[in-house]
Amino acid sequence: MNKHQQKTATTHAALVDAFCELYAVRPIESITIKEVVAIAGCNRTTFYQHFGSIYDVLDAVEQDALARITESMGSISVEVGHIEGFPGAFLALCKSNADLFALLLQGSGSHHFKARLQERIRPIVEANLAVAADGADHVPGYLADFYIAGVIAVVSSCIAADDEAALEQAARTIDGILRRGIIPTAMDG
Repeated sequence: MNKHQQKTATTHAALVDAFCELYAVRPIESITIKEVVAIAGCNRTTFYQHFGSIYDVLDAVEQDALARITESMGSISVEVGHIEGFPGAFLALCKSNADLFALLLQGSGSHHFKARLQERIRPIVEANLAVAADGADHVPGYLADFYIAGVIAVVSSCIAADDEAALEQAARTIDGILRRGIIPTAMDG
Protein backbone atom coordinates (compact mmCIF):
# COMPACT_ATOMS: atom_id res chain seq x y z
CA MET A 1 0.00 0.00 0.00
CA ASN A 2 1.52 3.33 -1.04
CA LYS A 3 1.31 6.54 1.03
CA HIS A 4 -1.74 7.87 -0.81
CA GLN A 5 -3.65 4.60 -0.38
CA GLN A 6 -2.67 4.47 3.27
CA LYS A 7 -3.85 8.08 3.84
CA THR A 8 -7.13 7.31 2.05
CA ALA A 9 -7.69 4.21 4.18
CA THR A 10 -6.85 6.12 7.38
CA THR A 11 -9.27 8.93 6.48
CA HIS A 12 -12.00 6.42 5.60
CA ALA A 13 -11.52 4.68 8.94
CA ALA A 14 -11.57 8.01 10.79
CA LEU A 15 -14.89 8.93 9.15
CA VAL A 16 -16.39 5.55 10.01
CA ASP A 17 -15.12 5.75 13.60
CA ALA A 18 -16.51 9.27 14.00
CA PHE A 19 -19.87 8.15 12.65
CA CYS A 20 -19.92 5.13 14.99
CA GLU A 21 -19.11 7.34 17.96
CA LEU A 22 -22.17 9.45 17.20
CA TYR A 23 -24.42 6.55 16.18
CA ALA A 24 -23.72 4.83 19.50
CA VAL A 25 -25.52 7.64 21.32
CA ARG A 26 -27.94 9.10 18.78
CA PRO A 27 -30.22 7.98 15.98
CA ILE A 28 -28.89 8.39 12.47
CA GLU A 29 -31.52 11.02 11.66
CA SER A 30 -29.85 13.44 14.08
CA ILE A 31 -26.26 12.89 12.91
CA THR A 32 -24.88 15.47 10.52
CA ILE A 33 -21.96 15.34 8.13
CA LYS A 34 -20.63 18.48 9.83
CA GLU A 35 -20.38 16.60 13.14
CA VAL A 36 -18.76 13.54 11.56
CA VAL A 37 -16.06 15.55 9.76
CA ALA A 38 -15.37 17.63 12.88
CA ILE A 39 -14.69 14.49 14.91
CA ALA A 40 -12.76 12.84 12.07
CA GLY A 41 -10.63 15.94 11.54
CA CYS A 42 -11.37 16.46 7.86
CA ASN A 43 -13.75 18.49 5.72
CA ARG A 44 -17.03 17.92 3.87
CA THR A 45 -15.30 17.54 0.52
CA THR A 46 -13.22 14.71 1.93
CA PHE A 47 -16.37 13.11 3.36
CA TYR A 48 -17.99 13.16 -0.08
CA GLN A 49 -14.92 11.55 -1.62
CA HIS A 50 -15.68 8.53 0.59
CA PHE A 51 -19.45 8.56 1.07
CA GLY A 52 -22.52 10.04 -0.57
CA SER A 53 -24.47 10.50 2.68
CA ILE A 54 -24.61 9.62 6.36
CA TYR A 55 -26.70 6.59 5.38
CA ASP A 56 -23.85 5.39 3.16
CA VAL A 57 -21.57 5.35 6.21
CA LEU A 58 -24.07 3.19 8.09
CA ASP A 59 -24.32 0.93 5.07
CA ALA A 60 -20.51 0.58 5.02
CA VAL A 61 -20.49 -0.30 8.73
CA GLU A 62 -23.24 -2.88 8.20
CA GLN A 63 -21.49 -4.30 5.14
CA ASP A 64 -18.29 -4.68 7.18
CA ALA A 65 -20.17 -6.54 9.92
CA LEU A 66 -21.91 -8.79 7.40
CA ALA A 67 -18.60 -9.51 5.67
CA ARG A 68 -17.13 -10.54 9.03
CA ILE A 69 -20.08 -12.84 9.58
CA THR A 70 -19.76 -14.39 6.13
CA GLU A 71 -16.03 -14.88 6.62
CA SER A 72 -16.49 -16.37 10.09
CA MET A 73 -19.35 -18.62 9.01
CA GLY A 74 -16.95 -20.27 6.60
CA SER A 75 -14.67 -21.12 9.50
CA ILE A 76 -17.39 -22.14 11.96
CA SER A 77 -17.43 -25.88 12.15
CA VAL A 78 -21.15 -26.46 12.28
CA GLU A 79 -21.70 -29.85 10.75
CA VAL A 80 -24.64 -30.01 8.41
CA GLY A 81 -27.52 -31.47 10.37
CA HIS A 82 -26.20 -30.24 13.69
CA ILE A 83 -27.89 -26.87 13.86
CA GLU A 84 -27.52 -26.85 17.62
CA GLY A 85 -23.86 -25.88 17.13
CA PHE A 86 -24.86 -22.72 15.31
CA PRO A 87 -26.05 -20.59 18.28
CA GLY A 88 -22.82 -21.07 20.20
CA ALA A 89 -20.71 -20.34 17.14
CA PHE A 90 -22.78 -17.28 16.25
CA LEU A 91 -22.73 -16.02 19.85
CA ALA A 92 -18.94 -16.46 19.93
CA LEU A 93 -18.66 -14.42 16.74
CA CYS A 94 -20.81 -11.66 18.23
CA LYS A 95 -18.80 -11.77 21.46
CA SER A 96 -15.53 -11.30 19.58
CA ASN A 97 -17.03 -8.25 17.81
CA ALA A 98 -19.16 -7.04 20.73
CA ASP A 99 -18.71 -3.30 20.15
CA LEU A 100 -19.70 -3.55 16.51
CA PHE A 101 -22.71 -5.77 17.17
CA ALA A 102 -23.81 -3.65 20.14
CA LEU A 103 -23.82 -0.65 17.85
CA LEU A 104 -25.76 -2.35 15.06
CA LEU A 105 -28.18 -4.47 17.09
CA GLN A 106 -29.23 -1.84 19.63
CA GLY A 107 -29.68 1.42 17.74
CA SER A 108 -32.67 3.00 16.11
CA GLY A 109 -31.73 1.44 12.80
CA SER A 110 -31.23 -2.02 14.25
CA HIS A 111 -34.29 -3.42 12.48
CA HIS A 112 -32.58 -2.76 9.13
CA PHE A 113 -29.36 -4.51 10.18
CA LYS A 114 -31.28 -7.40 11.75
CA ALA A 115 -33.12 -7.96 8.46
CA ARG A 116 -29.84 -7.95 6.53
CA LEU A 117 -28.28 -10.26 9.10
CA GLN A 118 -31.21 -12.65 8.90
CA GLU A 119 -30.92 -12.72 5.10
CA ARG A 120 -27.18 -13.44 5.34
CA ILE A 121 -27.40 -16.37 7.77
CA ARG A 122 -30.65 -17.84 6.45
CA PRO A 123 -29.06 -20.27 3.93
CA ILE A 124 -26.89 -21.82 6.65
CA VAL A 125 -29.81 -22.20 9.02
CA GLU A 126 -32.18 -23.57 6.38
CA ALA A 127 -29.66 -26.18 5.22
CA ASN A 128 -29.02 -27.34 8.75
CA LEU A 129 -32.69 -27.37 9.75
CA ALA A 130 -33.58 -29.44 6.68
CA VAL A 131 -30.96 -32.06 7.48
CA ALA A 132 -31.84 -32.04 11.17
CA ALA A 133 -35.47 -32.69 10.16
CA ASP A 134 -34.53 -36.13 8.82
CA GLY A 135 -33.35 -34.88 5.46
CA ALA A 136 -36.49 -32.98 4.55
CA ASP A 137 -36.23 -31.44 1.10
CA HIS A 138 -37.60 -28.18 2.42
CA VAL A 139 -38.22 -26.67 5.80
CA PRO A 140 -40.91 -23.95 5.89
CA GLY A 141 -39.35 -20.51 5.79
CA TYR A 142 -41.21 -19.44 8.90
CA LEU A 143 -39.30 -22.04 10.95
CA ALA A 144 -35.98 -20.62 9.83
CA ASP A 145 -37.28 -17.09 10.46
CA PHE A 146 -38.44 -18.07 13.95
CA TYR A 147 -35.11 -19.68 14.76
CA ILE A 148 -32.99 -16.82 13.40
CA ALA A 149 -35.14 -14.15 15.08
CA GLY A 150 -34.74 -15.99 18.38
CA VAL A 151 -30.97 -16.22 18.07
CA ILE A 152 -30.69 -12.54 17.11
CA ALA A 153 -32.99 -11.49 19.98
CA VAL A 154 -30.93 -13.47 22.48
CA VAL A 155 -27.67 -12.01 21.16
CA SER A 156 -29.13 -8.49 21.30
CA SER A 157 -30.33 -8.99 24.85
CA CYS A 158 -27.01 -10.40 26.06
CA ILE A 159 -25.00 -7.66 24.38
CA ALA A 160 -27.28 -4.99 25.86
CA ALA A 161 -26.79 -6.51 29.31
CA ASP A 162 -23.01 -6.73 28.68
CA ASP A 163 -23.12 -10.15 30.30
CA GLU A 164 -20.58 -12.67 29.03
CA ALA A 165 -22.00 -15.49 31.15
CA ALA A 166 -25.44 -14.78 29.68
CA LEU A 167 -24.09 -15.40 26.16
CA GLU A 168 -22.89 -18.86 27.14
CA GLN A 169 -26.13 -19.65 28.97
CA ALA A 170 -28.07 -18.42 25.94
CA ALA A 171 -26.23 -20.86 23.68
CA ARG A 172 -27.08 -23.73 26.05
CA THR A 173 -30.72 -22.61 26.25
CA ILE A 174 -31.12 -22.39 22.48
CA ASP A 175 -29.49 -25.80 22.15
CA GLY A 176 -31.93 -27.21 24.74
CA ILE A 177 -34.93 -25.73 22.96
CA LEU A 178 -33.80 -27.26 19.68
CA ARG A 179 -33.15 -30.67 21.19
CA ARG A 180 -36.01 -31.00 23.68
CA GLY A 181 -38.44 -28.13 23.16
CA ILE A 182 -39.21 -24.96 25.05
CA ILE A 183 -41.17 -26.33 28.03
CA PRO A 184 -38.64 -28.98 29.17
CA THR A 185 -35.81 -26.47 28.71
CA ALA A 186 -37.65 -23.79 30.69
CA MET A 187 -38.34 -26.27 33.49
CA ASP A 188 -34.61 -27.04 33.75
CA GLY A 189 -34.16 -23.43 34.80
